[in-house]
Amino acid sequence: QDELHIVNEESVFLAVMRWIKYDVDTRASLLPSLLVLVRLPLLTPQFLADKVSSEEMIRSSHQCRDLLDEARDYHLMPERRPLLKSFKSKPRCCKDLVGVIYAVGGQTKAGNSLSTVEV
Repeated sequence: QDELHIVNEESVFLAVMRWIKYDVDTRASLLPSLLVLVRLPLLTPQFLADKVSSEEMIRSSHQCRDLLDEARDYHLMPERRPLLKSFKSKPRCCKDLVGVIYAVGGQTKAGNSLSTVEV
């Protein structure tokens, strides 16, 4: 979901892997269908290399390797990113989060109140 409130996509990947590994015998076959929901192109190249590609279950699945290759291509060929018109390259956002309001005020050197703010 786009509205999933997460710090980064790495946490989604780690949650999927943790869930699968909890009951590997029953859940391993679900990995490809779950991994397609992780926005792998949004993972850092370092995370893809160090964590994702090192997972034996990913290396042993043709479908998972294809998803990993797609994410690698996203990073290796930035000029082709516009061609990837899918949810996979769109950052998640949380519409229910409240924004931040900055209150700015003060006085000038002459002691007058500030009535304008420059952004």
